[in-house]
Amino acid sequence: MYLGMQDQYFTFNMFDAQAWYARDVMLDRISLPDFDARNADIDSWRTREEALSNPTEDIDFQAAYIRDLVDRTDYPEFHVESQGEVFKQWKKDKKHDIIGYRNRSYTSTLTGTLAPPLPAPWMEILDDSRESFLCNDFQEEPKEDSGKKVVAARPDRARASSKPRSAAPRVAATI
Repeated sequence: MYLGMQDQYFTFNMFDAQAWYARDVMLDRISLPDFDARNADIDSWRTREEALSNPTEDIDFQAAYIRDLVDRTDYPEFHVESQGEVFKQWKKDKKHDIIGYRNRSYTSTLTGTLAPPLPAPWMEILDDSRESFLCNDFQEEPKEDSGKKVVAARPDRARASSKPRSAAPRVAATI
């Protein structure tokens, strides 16, 4: 059995959905169709994929493929179509500002929680170690205008190490 990946938006979820489907085939929970039916299904998906002309269509195609897989298994619901809408917004943000799109926060389709903003612009965060990340104090704060609360990252200087915020020591250690 082959699990194949194309250029993806849903990286983990697509592989995971394929693995659940493969598991169910191996456990005889799903019976594969005969050769001709399989080839017809492959041809149908290939025809749909070859007709794609933009990232929005790519995202919808991948969401439909994942939906097709998870609907045949007991894969937990993760709102693949809603996640597709998040990816479409991410793609628009990236096209609008190739440097700044990484500073954006998006809402989880699983929890409904808005991701905390970065404590500094993405380009200024040179230390991506666990220790540096854990120095952020994630707290709910009222969001202006709405009365809703969002989780916000604020560096906790009391827990911050005295190490410089540079990747140089980590890079040197991996050479």
